[in-house]
Amino acid sequence: MEANYERTRYEARMRLRRKKKLIKAAKLLSYRVLKSLIFVVIGMILGFLLAHRTTGTPSESENLTSVVPKPEIPVVSDTPKEIQVLLDPGHGGKDTGSEAAKTPEKSLNLAIALLVEEELKNAGVEVVMTRSSDQTVSLDERAALANDNKVQAFVSIHQNSFEDDRSIRGLEVWYNDVKSSGGAGSKKLADAIHTYAKQTAGTSDRGTVQDEKLKVLRTTTVPACLIEVGYLTNKTDKNLIFSESYQKELAKNIARGIQEFLQSFGTSAK
Repeated sequence: MEANYERTRYEARMRLRRKKKLIKAAKLLSYRVLKSLIFVVIGMILGFLLAHRTTGTPSESENLTSVVPKPEIPVVSDTPKEIQVLLDPGHGGKDTGSEAAKTPEKSLNLAIALLVEEELKNAGVEVVMTRSSDQTVSLDERAALANDNKVQAFVSIHQNSFEDDRSIRGLEVWYNDVKSSGGAGSKKLADAIHTYAKQTAGTSDRGTVQDEKLKVLRTTTVPACLIEVGYLTNKTDKNLIFSESYQKELAKNIARGIQEFLQSFGTSAK
């Protein structure tokens, strides 16, 4: 009896141990399965996020980055291009020039000079302006810009006026072949521009004028001339000067004269 009782107790203890081992093994298995599932779920989430970032709709900033081209870094040449022509819109800034019309002379000079610049650049001529906006530039600065760069032609553009006699009208091209070291080249430049400018429809021609007093011509050491487009005090001239079609035709003819002058030196374009 006692032996049977001990054997029964032993078997009960063994069954309890096996039961505990099974429970422990089940818990361990459940933990491992749960851990694996967690890694799988994390992997799926990360994969989804990466795939969405690659193929999904980009953010607003990403759109801007992809659409807007990267700015190109300008290449600066060690040797600047040779300036062939220096265009000088007369007056500017505080110096309004003639105020015989509602629009000051300085604005008309700039408008025509910009058209001449466009014509020359389209022809491949290296051209620079003494001013491209309404700014004050002294006469000394204008001459120095021409002299320092040794330009092949300096052309100043102006409008004339004469209150004492409003019947006077017409185009004039001024030059100085005496005191300017541009000398004979200045007369040749004036003649070339005059030849074409006077052909502009409606223009009244007053010819070329030799003058030793104008500072901008007297102090330049390169071929230089000054164009008086017309008289703002004359009604006919004023209407022409304010005409867009006249400005364009005149600018084209001035550019043709400049080009002919440059061709005489074999340097019409670069």
